[in-house]
Amino acid sequence: MKTKITILALFFACIGFSSCREPLGKQNLSAIAVDPSEITLNVGEKKALAVTFTPAGTDAKVSFSSDNDKVATVSEKGEITAISEGKTTIKATASEKVATCVVTVVNSSKTPPVMVKNELPLIRFVLMDGATRRVKDPAILEYEKSMGRVLTPINYGSNVFNGFANKELPTIPVVIYGLKDSGTPTIVAFSKERVEACDNTLAMLKQNGFSNVKAISEGGERVLVATKDDQDGIKLRATSTTNCEEYGAQMEIWIKNEKEKIIEKKHDLIATAKDFPSWEALTSGKVEQIKSFEEKVGFRFFNGNFSKDNNLFFETKKEKVRESNFEIALYVTNPGEGEKPWINSGLVCIESYDDLHSEEFKSWLALNGYDKNFKWDNSKKTTYVESSDGRVGVMIFIKLSEKTAFMQFADVNDWKSAKFRKQVARQTEAILPLYHK
Repeated sequence: MKTKITILALFFACIGFSSCREPLGKQNLSAIAVDPSEITLNVGEKKALAVTFTPAGTDAKVSFSSDNDKVATVSEKGEITAISEGKTTIKATASEKVATCVVTVVNSSKTPPVMVKNELPLIRFVLMDGATRRVKDPAILEYEKSMGRVLTPINYGSNVFNGFANKELPTIPVVIYGLKDSGTPTIVAFSKERVEACDNTLAMLKQNGFSNVKAISEGGERVLVATKDDQDGIKLRATSTTNCEEYGAQMEIWIKNEKEKIIEKKHDLIATAKDFPSWEALTSGKVEQIKSFEEKVGFRFFNGNFSKDNNLFFETKKEKVRESNFEIALYVTNPGEGEKPWINSGLVCIESYDDLHSEEFKSWLALNGYDKNFKWDNSKKTTYVESSDGRVGVMIFIKLSEKTAFMQFADVNDWKSAKFRKQVARQTEAILPLYHK
């Protein structure tokens, strides 16, 4: 009897012990891992992830996700598909535990980059010597000597410029430094390659920091354009050419420094200045209303010496020069019989063409109520913008002969008239002496 009781006790003890233990598949998950944890795949290649749990044999539901589906995707079962070049992380998640696999996608089918010797000109914007019409910059002379290009008169269109030439160079036989295009310092290089097929030229451009070259169509012609990676003021434009054909040239490349300082500024743009002249005051036709507005704004004083026939000249006060972007404001209330009123003003915060269409400049215009139909005309080097209500148009440009940046206000519809534009041009010339008093 004693033996039977002992056996039963052991039996129930075993049952009790077993009931206290969790079945193997129901144990709490302490960790999750994936294999591989790092992998490189070619575009289009697939790879299945193997998932393991700790403790081994734990039963848990796993979900998969990709940080960037554009680089690689992952299926519900953990199969990775490489989509495009780049790097992303695949995550496996179970019971709030996460394991990762870093995926790098490459494209081995890509043509390896063309490695060519650089023949492009040195990116230095200098002017030709006035007497000799030659570039005298020592760095340029030394560089061109190393290229084997020698000083040579180059026929370009109807002009002759002193450039550097070496017909034996395989890609860039001719370069000209020291030119100006619309006042912008410019370098011109001639390539033996065509715009449609210019792998060597593109490789050289990339070496020189023009990695974003793109093709556009202008008048049915293919044109290449780019901005230098680290200097957004330096622009590139390449077109087909018939110039320098004796050197085998088929393409000409213009490299321009539009950020180059072309006039002096008194200070940087003050983007928070609310200092515009008043169109409402001008169109009131009342002298006292214009004077009252300018007095209230407080930046400019009335200069009676330069005011005539109710055309009112206001000049920035000396103590306000560092607070305003304007030098003067001239309210042309009495332009002449049959002519339209307008405002001429001079800016002191501009030194380059890029300044005329920078984001900071646009913000300043908007702050003063001019944020409609903003347009930068690269061919004419002018900015045009309209007031928020669409009534007033403003033309902004640099007059190189006077080394001055002008901002001119007029009725939107008047700007559409060729007669009015001629009026403004004529009257601008007439008031230029005021800027040199």
